[in-house]
Amino acid sequence: MVNRLSVGAEIPDFRVTTMTGRRLTPEVFSGQRVLLAFRRYAACPVCNQHLATYRVRGAELATRKIKMYAIFHSEIGRLETYFDPDELPFEVVSDPDFALYNAFGVAPNMFACMRPSSLKAAVSASKSGLGADKFGEADGTSFMIPANFMIAEGKLAAVHYGRDLGDAWSVDRSLEIARELWTV
Repeated sequence: MVNRLSVGAEIPDFRVTTMTGRRLTPEVFSGQRVLLAFRRYAACPVCNQHLATYRVRGAELATRKIKMYAIFHSEIGRLETYFDPDELPFEVVSDPDFALYNAFGVAPNMFACMRPSSLKAAVSASKSGLGADKFGEADGTSFMIPANFMIAEGKLAAVHYGRDLGDAWSVDRSLEIARELWTV
């Protein structure tokens, strides 16, 4: 069983790599406001539909001085099929060994994926055509549920573990949390 983290907890130790080859560690986040958005695999239609709004509205996070990282358990080669880092207002992290997922207590949940709300999110996202798997298979577990963390001063300032496939912070919710946490 993975231990979930709570607001106020220090960020756990980790070592992962972004699509651009940049190594991320807790020290990299020092002095920054960070939004971590844990998703499933690169081809996940629900994940891609959700992140499409962050692509369009990324400047709003930048205005609040928030650096976003979208975490997938896909290999970098698979991520490159769906994301061009030069066209994104956020960084994409490859975590195929689930090191970051485990450190932050993000785990698969088969039952949550079977909820009617998960099915509704999956059908809606599939109709959008975003992220439809170009290889005909998922590259990782389909049972991963989204999670979001806002980090400041080396601690978790806000935490959300999704209840179903579509339960992740929207851009509006992320900005609302930022307004509650910081005046600038």
